[in-house]
Amino acid sequence: MMKRIAAKIRANLAMFWSVLKNEGALPCMECVARRVGATTLGMSSAGHPRMNLMLFRMTDVLYDRIHKVDTGGVIDLPEMEGHGKN
Repeated sequence: MMKRIAAKIRANLAMFWSVLKNEGALPCMECVARRVGATTLGMSSAGHPRMNLMLFRMTDVLYDRIHKVDTGGVIDLPEMEGHGKN
């Protein structure tokens, strides 16, 4: 039983490292949160709608702060004038 648990831990750590290395810190944090939710709360790895919304908001806010941008909100059509194809 301990070998099986150790193998699962190693597999999860390898997956987290791969995501961190290839996609960055924010997707890795999301991956960890999903795995914890799946393991401890019995949810699917796709997540629960509330958890998905929380993860989206968390990563969106962190991305905006890291890159000093505001990716949220709506741009009205008059503000878009001259930006794009006619």
